Amino acid sequence: MGIFDKFRKKNPESELKQLLDMQEALHAVMSGDGGVDADELPNGVGPFGFDPNNPIPCKTTLGSMAYLERLHTVAGVKVQAERIGSFGSDVVDSPIDGYKLTDSNGADLGTIFISPYQGRISNKAPEGFKLI
Repeated sequence: MGIFDKFRKKNPESELKQLLDMQEALHAVMSGDGGVDADELPNGVGPFGFDPNNPIPCKTTLGSMAYLERLHTVAGVKVQAERIGSFGSDVVDSPIDGYKLTDSNGADLGTIFISPYQGRISNKAPEGFKLI
């Protein structure tokens, strides 16, 4: 870092683009062939979204955040999601992210699992939920 770098204005749009480019590069490395381009993994086992062996496909962790922003209960209540860690899976080589879901009052809605290294963001919601 040069002495004048401290005084240069930062460009948030440029920094965001760099972050997105790094995210895409990581996605390419982790998914190998680009991942599955489908709403559900074809080899998934167990209840969709509720089992790490049948995770919700998403493209990048930013895609996971976008998916979670759209997730609501069937009654239309927006869910809150807290990442609880990475998990292994018998059907996906890359890590699976687990999220504890609650409603706006803090009531437990269960745990869902997302595979953020797939070809696109799923348009399918787990049973008991809908995407808005």
